[in-house]
Amino acid sequence: MDEYKQYLNIAKEKASKNALHASRVERVSLPLWYAQLEQAKFYGTGDRGIFEKNEKGKWKVKPEIKKSVNDFVATLKKQNITSLNENVLPPDKYYNDWQRIFSHGMIEHLAMEKVVTFEIPFSPKYPAKGAATLTDGIGGYDDYHYNWLGWEGTDMVAVIDLGETKNVNSISCDFMEDQKSWIFFPRTVSYFYSMDGINYLPFADAINCEAAQPTKTANTKTFASQNDKSKINARYIKVVANNLKTCPRWHIGAGYNCWIFCDEIVVR
Repeated sequence: MDEYKQYLNIAKEKASKNALHASRVERVSLPLWYAQLEQAKFYGTGDRGIFEKNEKGKWKVKPEIKKSVNDFVATLKKQNITSLNENVLPPDKYYNDWQRIFSHGMIEHLAMEKVVTFEIPFSPKYPAKGAATLTDGIGGYDDYHYNWLGWEGTDMVAVIDLGETKNVNSISCDFMEDQKSWIFFPRTVSYFYSMDGINYLPFADAINCEAAQPTKTANTKTFASQNDKSKINARYIKVVANNLKTCPRWHIGAGYNCWIFCDEIVVR
């Protein structure tokens, strides 16, 4: 991709004195530009990511990423591009999706960059960044291909090792609903804690989700638990999400496996 960009820069320079040629080079550069922005979503941090730390060690959006998004959308409109992909994604929605990413920012919490293991593995069909997806500090975006892990027809059971004993008073994570892709909210989400990774106690009451109703829009829901008592001591946190297992009777995929998708597990 870096090599392609070099060639396009050369072409841009050579075409600068011819308006028609300059427009053609600009147009042909858009797929590469789009790919670079989509990669930034995947990486999140690092040289090709969205976020970096400021001089005080706090996460911030890279100014060049914000500028790139603004310039990209402006160029799409200039070139009369009305759809970015097979889902008929218009430039304005793409821009708004990025604004939500910017405002969401990084999530700093006790489980960030900690080791996650699974009693029931996630599906290899949508691996994202593997287990690290759930503790990389980056919340899930509107597209389940980025920063979400999925379980098809099975429950989710994930265990986080905090590395040492921590005082914990809240645990949360988001799940996605996108019925056109056979993704539904879980029936229930439960959190547990342990000192030895063997014997677990309930962190709080299980969180129940209302029965699924037909919808054409994609949604996310935060399943958060707060311990009403004083902060508890824990080294291990277990998250159990119960999948519907199969699509409801009214759904086009009735009787077939459905999905649950989870993003960051936030421990505070």
